[in-house]
Amino acid sequence: MLTMMIYIGKIIGMILVGLLGAMLLLLLLVILVPIRYAVQGNYDTAIHAQAKVTWLLHLFSIRMRYEKTSHVSIRLLGIPIFDSVRAAQKAEKKAAKEAEKTQREAEKAPKEVKKTQEPIETTEPIETPEEDAVFEEQVTSQDIPPKELSLLKKWKHFLYKCTHIKYTIKQICDRIKNAIEEITYYNQVLHSEIAKQAFMLCKKQLLFLWNHCKPKKYQIYLHLGMEDPATMGMIMSYYGMFYPLYTDHVMIAPDFEQIIIEGHGYLKGRITIGMLLRMAWIIFFDKNLRRFIRICKKEEIYNG
Repeated sequence: MLTMMIYIGKIIGMILVGLLGAMLLLLLLVILVPIRYAVQGNYDTAIHAQAKVTWLLHLFSIRMRYEKTSHVSIRLLGIPIFDSVRAAQKAEKKAAKEAEKTQREAEKAPKEVKKTQEPIETTEPIETPEEDAVFEEQVTSQDIPPKELSLLKKWKHFLYKCTHIKYTIKQICDRIKNAIEEITYYNQVLHSEIAKQAFMLCKKQLLFLWNHCKPKKYQIYLHLGMEDPATMGMIMSYYGMFYPLYTDHVMIAPDFEQIIIEGHGYLKGRITIGMLLRMAWIIFFDKNLRRFIRICKKEEIYNG
């Protein structure tokens, strides 16, 4: 019996170790195997473009195509799990069926006769709050001459306006004062050493992200012509100035005789999830950046 239990325990342990190894292998594949992307397109009279994203030898792939309309398809192990065209067709069929069902129900439903009711006329007068207030004012002001009553009303109205203006000016002054204090505080924070270190870290990581995600291969060809030859000459001068940045990857064929814009190109690159996680780890756990965020939220007061 004991031998049987030990044997079963070994089997369960081996299964657990196998599952743990499979999960670890899958995690390493997700982190270390790069996601590859490729984009290709051309333009003459219309735009034609297609893009492809693949992972682990096309185990998972996303394909996008645009020719007047867009088409997106997602495949797993070569099996389509999403297709935008089929999804749109299904949605249209479903909407058409619902419309037909609604129309049939409307035709079967009995027609309701609408009865109009004549308004009931009442001979009793309806009292309103405005009339009550006028009546009370007339009663209370019976002993006051009309001129003095008019002057009294104007004086009360003037005092009310003065009081209202005083409170409005005070509120405006308080808001201006608070705005000046906020601007002064954040100006000090942005010019502090903590902010400089946080900005330098973000700049460094963004450059790292661009260098990692930018296309490793690309080629662009343009056939370009402008109405004014001087404009075309200016474009070519800028093209020559920035030539060391892209060398032979970008080519422009100038045309000084006609207005034309056409071309084609492609680009390829890859993105590794592990590198993105590394960048996120560095940014999230940086002490200066976390303190800078707390200071901006005023969870921690900056004292200079």
